[in-house]
Amino acid sequence: KARENGDTSIAIKNKRTEIWNNYLECREQSKHIDYTFISTHPDSYLSPYLMGYYFGSRKLSLDSAELFFNRFHKKIQNSGFGRSIYDQIINRKLSATGSAAPMFSKTDMNGKEISLSLFKDKSYVLLDFWASWCIPCREITPRLQELYQKFHSKGLEVISISWDSDKKAWTEAVAKDEINNWYNVFADIFHAPDKGLKDKYAITSIPALILIDKEGIIIGRYRGDGEDGDETVLYDKLNKIFVDR
Repeated sequence: KARENGDTSIAIKNKRTEIWNNYLECREQSKHIDYTFISTHPDSYLSPYLMGYYFGSRKLSLDSAELFFNRFHKKIQNSGFGRSIYDQIINRKLSATGSAAPMFSKTDMNGKEISLSLFKDKSYVLLDFWASWCIPCREITPRLQELYQKFHSKGLEVISISWDSDKKAWTEAVAKDEINNWYNVFADIFHAPDKGLKDKYAITSIPALILIDKEGIIIGRYRGDGEDGDETVLYDKLNKIFVDR
């Protein structure tokens, strides 16, 4: 309240820092309690439920998730939460860096049917998962435009996959951000049969950028839940592919 009322004193700043650090400490203690429960209760239905949060938000590594899951009793593995964890593990493996990119076919903004297979042996493809309501997504748009302008002529295609549920908001955002020079797909995460490729590419947050080479192999996951860094790292990667070689 002091901050809301305009208090910018050092004492208030230090108090905020203290509260935040206490919160982080509590969160770590909570995680330790949950992990301990999961590892010591392989026969509890609560274990995969707790695990779902950490694995789904990528706070729990794939290796650790598999270790926990393999220790669960069969009835727990076959429960609703258990099957959900299993499916997430499989999808994470199938869409990890170094894996063949899951195939898909979608209709773009201009009514053209585009399939990932169309670009094989021809172009590198950058999948850009975003939404008009996602502020961080739109903040990196100028960087993506820079990437496209520099590398498109050298063999880079961009497919922006929108998780909007409002088509008007989507088309207006595409026009305002001037990204209609590459492929744009409306893939409503809430109603599409494939959840806007969310599960297929194991995406937990947007923006998410996935780079696929000419052979159809995922060679980088960036931003959001990406393991390989942000769009600056992506830019450096593309420079090495198209310029430095």
